Amino acid sequence: MCGLYGYTSKNYFISNNEAEIFNKLSSSAEVRGKEACGFATIYNSNINVEKFTNKSSSVYKQREIKKKLSKFFSLSEEKLLMGHSRLQTHGSSGDNANNQPVRDGQVVLIHNGIICNHNELAIENKVNINSELDSEYLVKRFNQLLRSESSNNAMRILFKEIEGEATLVMYENENLHFATNCGNLYYIYFEESSEIIFASEEVFLKELKFSDVKIVKLKPKEHVVYNFKSNSLQKFELSLSNLILNFSFKPLAEIESKSESFWKKDDLQICSLGILNENMPGISFNKAGISNFSEHFQPFRYKNIKLLEHILSENRVNNKKDIVVGFSGGRDSSYMLHLLKNKYDMNPIAVTYDWGMVTDLARRNQARICGSLGIEHVIVAADIQEKRRNINRYLTAWLKKPNLGMVPLLMAGDKKYFQVMSETAAKNNVNLICIGSSPYEFTSFKTGFAGSIDSFKLEKSLENILQASSFTSMSKLVTFYVSQILKNPSYINPSLLDAMLGFKYSYFDEKNFVQFFEYEEWDEDLINHTLINEYGWETDSTSPSTWRIGDGTAPFYNFIYRALCGFSEHDTFRNNQVLNLKLSREKAIDIVKAENEPRFEKIEEYLELVDIDYESTIERILSFSKYV
Repeated sequence: MCGLYGYTSKNYFISNNEAEIFNKLSSSAEVRGKEACGFATIYNSNINVEKFTNKSSSVYKQREIKKKLSKFFSLSEEKLLMGHSRLQTHGSSGDNANNQPVRDGQVVLIHNGIICNHNELAIENKVNINSELDSEYLVKRFNQLLRSESSNNAMRILFKEIEGEATLVMYENENLHFATNCGNLYYIYFEESSEIIFASEEVFLKELKFSDVKIVKLKPKEHVVYNFKSNSLQKFELSLSNLILNFSFKPLAEIESKSESFWKKDDLQICSLGILNENMPGISFNKAGISNFSEHFQPFRYKNIKLLEHILSENRVNNKKDIVVGFSGGRDSSYMLHLLKNKYDMNPIAVTYDWGMVTDLARRNQARICGSLGIEHVIVAADIQEKRRNINRYLTAWLKKPNLGMVPLLMAGDKKYFQVMSETAAKNNVNLICIGSSPYEFTSFKTGFAGSIDSFKLEKSLENILQASSFTSMSKLVTFYVSQILKNPSYINPSLLDAMLGFKYSYFDEKNFVQFFEYEEWDEDLINHTLINEYGWETDSTSPSTWRIGDGTAPFYNFIYRALCGFSEHDTFRNNQVLNLKLSREKAIDIVKAENEPRFEKIEEYLELVDIDYESTIERILSFSKYV
């Protein structure tokens, strides 16, 4: 979730290239986090920590910082640099107390990942924490353990206690420690000079273009210690936590709507076979009250599981990365990783594109899954503040002249994740990319409101989620968006390019991905039970189900749809389950009623992030005419 990098130098090989190495590593690491940065320099027992509330590409151009770094580069004695680029998780990056490196006495730490139980552990182990940063607990607990334990045992105890995803680089008493439960660290060890370069991703080290060097992956559950005095590397195995889980979640059959609803009862016609109402774009009803969608619906049929087994076996490589997996932290991608690792013996790289609306809950669940399974997690972070400013611009324009066909602009910023997965696969020489979408989550009503009604007729396989359905439908979409921009010039602002790129990534870019749940059976209750009981996967108390709980945008746009047309994504999802005979119509109506209750707490959090007034926005949306 953050970028780690650094090196040891002994005035030999690395010192000849030191400034270039630092510049390349800090630049590469920024892709994993742009919200803050920092570095620690250590030489002759002198420890200096510098932290900044801005991205490294801006900070390290400053004259004063360049001068400090140049002075360090010119030192001829043995030295260590530890660098960090931060993606904000625990604690605001605007407060340097929450940024890294973190120091406690003579111990210095840089950390990538999320610890989900650090507050509870701090109380239990009487560790005093002054910031919101989970990394502060790690360095202080390690230092505390050193009073009675060797550094090797201290690290083993530390990892046995924590829940979540952790990759640590720690300096203490002439020792440099690398430790991970998920494998997110690589290093080069120059035996001739006993120097080391390390980074969060293999590609960062490859970009240094050293010849005839071996890049070593720190394996999950591995602890490597380099001692500066003896110039020795030692490897140890870590023990991971045994979670005591007390989580529970209602199965589908037990989800019930509240007796009192925020929404007034709508006098809308609903399909007598499914649950879609008359406001669904392109819908019509026969004399029996059956909608055209239900009448022509073709049940989803899984492909032969042996085809998936063949695809995976063709790409499986022992002890090497062999598949890239899109990982939102949601239930489907989490369960897919569980199966790929445990059932199919694959070695995935989990890839997340963080565009500013990945919730803290999703990040914690990502940490739980990757930490427990020992999976390398690559996070590519956008300029999150700029992405949020773009949402502000979209929403401000939309509120002036609302149209349901323009609501997807609020999600345009995340569509680069398709490209990010392809780029990650190419950089790591992996040929197989896999994503996990439920067979029931078709949402073509979003383009239906933009005039592309024919897309519904093609919702028969998951492939239609990934590719433009036809030239005609795409032409209709382009015409619609252009007409809306001309009618509402407020859309012409710096966010427009981001929206156009999102459209391109969604509908026009080729996507050679395997849809995992075209083959593997998707069972909602089994998925929830497995994730919650085996991984301590966290649910959201504001939602009766687990779909979209890691998406910061979903509560808001589903509120818009429910307010203005009487249905949301939840209706189409449950409708597909009904028509596939996975859920009774009566139960689906009750579940959707519960799922469509506004999650005002989450909506307020979302609007606060994008700097839009909560109360006036809700009031304005509720004042709009239906089916705008």
